[in-house]
Amino acid sequence: MPPHVLARANEIEPMAPWRKRLAMGLSRQDLETVAATYTAGFLATITFIA
Repeated sequence: MPPHVLARANEIEPMAPWRKRLAMGLSRQDLETVAATYTAGFLATITFIA
């Protein structure tokens, strides 16, 4: 990566702890929606392959 990007990498990460925001921002409804979408896509793919 360019030096100007690496120079600011340590400054940016403490300001934006994405793991903590992600864990706090997901609700049960979000997880159910992701699971339903994944299942529907998986079943559609298997249907067309078989």
